[in-house]
Amino acid sequence: MHVTPPKAKDNIILASNFGRIGKKADDDDMKVINSGEPIVGVYDQGKRYGVELPLRDAANKTIGALSVGFRYKSGDDEKAFLSKAEKVRDELQKRIPSVENLVELDP
Repeated sequence: MHVTPPKAKDNIILASNFGRIGKKADDDDMKVINSGEPIVGVYDQGKRYGVELPLRDAANKTIGALSVGFRYKSGDDEKAFLSKAEKVRDELQKRIPSVENLVELDP
């Protein structure tokens, strides 16, 4: 999850399963946030498929970006990866009342 915490100036990785929490967003992250359009593609020497989507709160306000990676092999259904990532994002959206609630340490 890439989010700009309240009262912060930088968008950072707020949650990660491989430990880059606090890293500033790069240009691709900001492009997704600002355009509202996903970025998808194969990476890691053809072994992974990445989907980065706008992350929204329950009021449908864009609050950042969500990056989801999948194991990939040539010929896999790329549209299915996008659909799975959208489902994850949509489930999260229901649980995020606001960016302020998202960043609370002990909600």
